[in-house]
Amino acid sequence: MSVEDVKKLADGRTYTAKQAKNNGLIDEISLYPDMKDAMSKNLEHLHFMRWNQMKDFCSRCFPKQNH
Repeated sequence: MSVEDVKKLADGRTYTAKQAKNNGLIDEISLYPDMKDAMSKNLEHLHFMRWNQMKDFCSRCFPKQNH
């Protein structure tokens, strides 16, 4: 993708999966379990975190400060 093409798309908009695919930003659309299976086959070591795990991880790393 050329720099000019990127600049046309990178204007702060949020794209749906279909729009992202049509604009060449992603290769395919898949569900989480399908993506996880496909990536696990291609990579040696892989650990997936779900949002609630990531949220817990972040809250432990960056506890709220009372000021």
